Amino acid sequence: MRFYPIYEQTDQKNVEDFIRSQASCRIITMTSDKKTHYGIFNHFFDGQSFILHLNRLDEQVHDLKSNPNALVVFEEFLSVIPSYWVDENYAGAATSYYRYAEFDCQAEVSDTPELLRDALQKMMDHYQPEGQYVPLDPGSSLYKKSFDALVIIRLTPTSSRTKWKLGQNRPEASRRQVAKRLRERGTPNDLRAAQEVEASIESTQK
Repeated sequence: MRFYPIYEQTDQKNVEDFIRSQASCRIITMTSDKKTHYGIFNHFFDGQSFILHLNRLDEQVHDLKSNPNALVVFEEFLSVIPSYWVDENYAGAATSYYRYAEFDCQAEVSDTPELLRDALQKMMDHYQPEGQYVPLDPGSSLYKKSFDALVIIRLTPTSSRTKWKLGQNRPEASRRQVAKRLRERGTPNDLRAAQEVEASIESTQK
């Protein structure tokens, strides 16, 4: 993927809001013999690092213990638009819209019961704020087996790249027309795409 300045998301709050809006992230790790592993995990973002839990036997845990470098990816595919929405003749105007952010990270692997409990509690607070479960206790018979099987991974970014591909290479009138067409077509993804296209237009006018 090429990262063009025109598509870069420079507003850090927008990037953090995007991260928090995503239910999962992708983690890419590398073995000692340069093979890659790819995983999809729920995450919690504490403002500085991405926190997730893995089974201690997961191959990516082994990777991170020997090589703490990882790539963390967040992606939201929005929609594909036909070429004639932009140009009546040029087929190359057909394209896709999406939001994407990737982070080079340094990983820390922890398995102490206290750190596990604190991290898992943050994830439960995030994904299940309504509660309705027995409080987490690594020593209880209900949770002991799970705590014994898990590790916590803290991934701290060292650099990042973003790509909000929302038609920024087109004139405003064309982008507003695309947003209108997306709303008319009306799939759930189209409506999200229209919102993001319109938001990107408004952000350039501030």
